[in-house]
Amino acid sequence: MLPPQRVAPPSYQLRYTLVPQVAYRRDLATYFPHAQITYQANGSAEITAMVTNLGHARQLLLRYGDACIVHDPPELVALFRKTAQGLGRIYDLPPEPPLA
Repeated sequence: MLPPQRVAPPSYQLRYTLVPQVAYRRDLATYFPHAQITYQANGSAEITAMVTNLGHARQLLLRYGDACIVHDPPELVALFRKTAQGLGRIYDLPPEPPLA
């Protein structure tokens, strides 16, 4: 028997920073619903939003390359680390020591 209502997927609070070289024009695309952009004094931008699909969020944010720093959620940070390590292996970069 099906439940009376569809179970909602888990939601995650997304928070990332775009470096000044990307944020300087102040016309950033909002890829996520209900995104809020806060421009910082140093010219960078911090973006917060709610997401339900971390894989999709990773794909969208990878478009920024190294101009995007993901802070939250920890699960997405882990996905970015795994991606960065995989790219490092592909391009023969030495592995980084584990964080203490």
